[in-house]
Amino acid sequence: MHTVLWSDEALEALAQLWAHADPLLQVAITAAVHRIDKRLGDDPENAAESRDGLKRVWLDFPLGVLFKIDPAKKAVHLGKVWTFRKRR
Repeated sequence: MHTVLWSDEALEALAQLWAHADPLLQVAITAAVHRIDKRLGDDPENAAESRDGLKRVWLDFPLGVLFKIDPAKKAVHLGKVWTFRKRR
């Protein structure tokens, strides 16, 4: 089990995304945040795609997050969050 820590930058971006979303998207964002916290807290090593160095990316519609794992502290540090749309 890992502790999921959202950076101030990620929390501010999340707040802005939520504030500018319509009610349906707000519900989807809230649900995605809960799933991200659960999945990355449970098994971050197998939950995402690796990127440069220690960075990893996880997509859970409608959110994407960029994060690093600190195995020594059993922590996941989320640095960035963004929204994306599904292709039609």
